[in-house]
Amino acid sequence: MFLGLVSFFLLLVSSQNHRGLKQLTHPLANNIIDQASDIIYRGGKVLSGPVELYLIFYGNWPQAETSLVELFLKNYEDIPWFPVLTEYTDRFGHSVTGPIQLKHIEHDEYSLGNSLKSEDILAIIAQMIKQGSLPSRENGIYLVLTSDDVQESQFCLNYCGWHTFNEVDGIKMLHGFVGNPRQCPQKCSAPILRGRPGPSLDAPFHSVIDTLAHLIAEILTDPFLDAWNGDEFIEAGDQCSYQYGPTQALSNKSFYNAVFAGRPWLIQQIWSPRVKQCVSSFKQT
Repeated sequence: MFLGLVSFFLLLVSSQNHRGLKQLTHPLANNIIDQASDIIYRGGKVLSGPVELYLIFYGNWPQAETSLVELFLKNYEDIPWFPVLTEYTDRFGHSVTGPIQLKHIEHDEYSLGNSLKSEDILAIIAQMIKQGSLPSRENGIYLVLTSDDVQESQFCLNYCGWHTFNEVDGIKMLHGFVGNPRQCPQKCSAPILRGRPGPSLDAPFHSVIDTLAHLIAEILTDPFLDAWNGDEFIEAGDQCSYQYGPTQALSNKSFYNAVFAGRPWLIQQIWSPRVKQCVSSFKQT
């Protein structure tokens, strides 16, 4: 959920959107989480069973980047820590199981210009649904990714991405935003990759992948912001932001900690509520 000295505690920004619901954010890289704060169950639902992903690339995106995002999301369940999410259960006897399916991708070439407010993200999704480009699904997660020439009002200032929900036509719409870290690589790129390339393409772009891993895990385990979270609404991804565990070096001097879909990836760890620590894979729990 997002220069000078590194802060040892993250004050999570829980801003209000236009319907009064909280947005839980992916933190800036110059903030780290105090792991003394545990993630606890608050009584709400987790997303169990099939989950559909709907993606909107907003702005001008090179095909190499959209293809890599698509490859990652099609193989989201291959992240080594994905089985850890089964530890997140709810009082209805459900747990996060998947499958996670990338159902549809749309492109929006600046329908609302290149300077957005947070409430514009839902407007972009709603317009796609209204015109029939995207379906309306209760088990859907709608994600808007902005290109590096698109500004979002609080991106780079208070967060690197966020998720929330709004009721649209009687359906609780789960949605999120991921900004482009090229606008502020010192704040929204993985510190371990600073001054280095990414495992695929450049380091700032790779952090788009990392933020997606983070936000989707949080939507699955805390979709309506009342299931699994901790103090100041710290969620499963926040506890382990920019922590990667053991890594290996690539020939291009980058690092990776996972291999799937035929290529290396650097993916942040996730919080295990069972062992109460950040883990890179299910084997560590």
